[in-house]
Amino acid sequence: MDFIVRKKKQPIGTILQDKNGLTFILKFDEMDTKAKDNILHNINNLSLEYEKNDLGLIVKTEKLSKKEIGSWFGQRTNISKKDVENNLDFDKILTDALNFSFQLNQRREDIYKALSSYATYNTICDEIDRSIDLLTNLTINKEYFLKEKAPIASFMPLNQLLYSFVCFALVPSYICKKVYVRYPNDSQDVFKELDKLLNLSSMPNIEIFYGGREDFLNITRNEIKAFIFTGTYENMKKVKRSYNKELYCFFGGAGQNPVIINLRSNIKEAVEACIELGTYNQGQDCAAPNALLVKRDCLTDFQEILINKLKEIHENCNSNPEKSTIIMPNTKDGYALNAAKLIYNNRKNIYYGGLIDASKNMIYPTVIVKDLSEGANYEELFCPIFFIQPYDSENELINYFKNTKYKESAMFLTVYGKLKEETIAILYDEKIHMPDSILVNDHLHNFEHGYKPYGGIGKHASGIYYKGIFTPQPILPQREIVRYL
Repeated sequence: MDFIVRKKKQPIGTILQDKNGLTFILKFDEMDTKAKDNILHNINNLSLEYEKNDLGLIVKTEKLSKKEIGSWFGQRTNISKKDVENNLDFDKILTDALNFSFQLNQRREDIYKALSSYATYNTICDEIDRSIDLLTNLTINKEYFLKEKAPIASFMPLNQLLYSFVCFALVPSYICKKVYVRYPNDSQDVFKELDKLLNLSSMPNIEIFYGGREDFLNITRNEIKAFIFTGTYENMKKVKRSYNKELYCFFGGAGQNPVIINLRSNIKEAVEACIELGTYNQGQDCAAPNALLVKRDCLTDFQEILINKLKEIHENCNSNPEKSTIIMPNTKDGYALNAAKLIYNNRKNIYYGGLIDASKNMIYPTVIVKDLSEGANYEELFCPIFFIQPYDSENELINYFKNTKYKESAMFLTVYGKLKEETIAILYDEKIHMPDSILVNDHLHNFEHGYKPYGGIGKHASGIYYKGIFTPQPILPQREIVRYL
């Protein structure tokens, strides 16, 4: 049962009542300072559990009545039954999520066989683990699973077929009346095998479409109120125009995720992170760094350790994938052509590798070393090319960050070492990065969770598109659905 709290007839919060007690969602930012102080005073005196997020101040209690909570606001406070249809049963949602996570864990080997022509064993295991992590931690996002929302469509990415399904289709289906799902043509045959294995098409509120984009647009055009799009900014705008109507777009794009290495004591840790990020799914991942920005006095050691590690994994580059395979053929033909152009254009700067087997679409690990002062690489690579850019001063880094190509698509910055406070201040002041998007001595794979917003604040990175206005921000589908629909 839901109840709405009004002060002087104005809604100021909602109380959710279930078998676990009361959850109070307060429009905290809309209250004056005195009211805020009074609320926090009551909460702290009673040692109540609370948190503040995009929905407001969330207070959970098993011991207070609705009347007692209402007394916090003084006179002229009214609590009445909220007229809400189709309330969602979170306990059932959580049970369904846990059951599916159990199925994923039990069928790891079968899932690997279904996806083995498309991703390495390590990548598939990681997808399973990330999917389970999201499904078993839905309580972190409990406040988003309140009321059923309108149908949406999900335009899926080319890679991470299982994890993207969980993030952009399954979890939204717990909220929306219907989620229409389409994968790119290049991945539909493989996803169909996963669909058959796990009976994904039979899941409630999910309709999986196999076919061309135009047919999908025609089928969903009059059915949906929003769509999730994962891909490039340019392709997102094409889809937005094709719908020819005002729909919310929750966009997750391609972005810049450089790694800075400027402290010698962190070099080994930095190399391990760069290899993990750069070889994950053959580098076909938005978290892969397009530039490794290495301080000059760290360069020799970094190059030596990196090359030795790449030599160790060379025997695990295999066009006939096995469980030990680290690099397998890329899944999109165009990536090999792009890699060949990049390698050719930087042929004088190749430090290691440079091999491509076009007949098998195999791109072998390659290291390019080009001074940052000679030109920055802002191109996303989508292959195991490690683009090292030595620099001498943080002024060079500041110029790198201020470039429009970087600012428009900046997502996460990883630092193995330390940046000057002045440099960090510039990143914040010019709205290039937020505090959560600068990772120190840790890398992106450890940060990313499906229950946390992901992305950047550049228009090519991620954001909300509606009525011709693009609002750059990190995206969490379940949050955006509740916030905008």
